[in-house]
Amino acid sequence: YDGVPTRFGTCSDADGCDITMGEGSAVVGELIVLAVVSNAGTTVNFADSAGVSELAGAFAADINDTLMLVYGNTTTYREVGRSAN
Repeated sequence: YDGVPTRFGTCSDADGCDITMGEGSAVVGELIVLAVVSNAGTTVNFADSAGVSELAGAFAADINDTLMLVYGNTTTYREVGRSAN
């Protein structure tokens, strides 16, 4: 993802982790990749955050999975791709 801001997530909870997104420093048109690099043998769960993100559906990510989002002009992150690796 050369040139694309990538955020690496770690989950150390054996019961899994639920991700809540925020938009504090988001810039319209910004593309980001969220990558799970550690998950304690469980899943990292992504779902819509009201008014912040619009995903194609819930995503139970495993280690090495990615989620790509773009910050649109409607002040929400929108999913443009995901990869279950």
